[in-house]
Amino acid sequence: MGEFRLDRRGFLQGTAAVAGALTFGIGTAPAIAQSREINMIGWSNPRLAELFGRAEKDIGIKINYDVLPAKWDDVMQKITLWGQTGYDGLDVMFADDLIGGMWGMNGWAEDLSGISINTDDLVDNIKDLNNAAGGVYRLFFTLGAEPFMYNKDLVATPPTTWEEMIATAKSITKGD
Repeated sequence: MGEFRLDRRGFLQGTAAVAGALTFGIGTAPAIAQSREINMIGWSNPRLAELFGRAEKDIGIKINYDVLPAKWDDVMQKITLWGQTGYDGLDVMFADDLIGGMWGMNGWAEDLSGISINTDDLVDNIKDLNNAAGGVYRLFFTLGAEPFMYNKDLVATPPTTWEEMIATAKSITKGD
């Protein structure tokens, strides 16, 4: 492993990850914070204001949180432009796999490989995905859930396991 250098942006990204972790009660506040304010952007979530408010009290760092546009094309245009132009008004971004990979592979994000984090509770596929861009460009502190919908005209009872979902999908697509 190479030499680890921590510049302001890297420090703030790590601090924000810790702040995120603190909002979910899985860490302790760092005593080394140099900057008292960070700028974050991510998805709309009404609970974040409350969580970040608690984190600000716990760690003493103000979190300025902005919401990404609702339309996916606008999100991609904005974050791609920021990366290409070296926009420095952002310290931390909640990013999905596509955005995290794009920023990492293009050299727009700080490689966080040198930061010691607990990955024991991540499944192997998430660890592999996190390292796919040749470095660590995302620190997972929460994983969201995606809803599944089903057509009641095709499926009388919704599947409750992956195996049931696969079997149901195969049974309604035979011959199509």
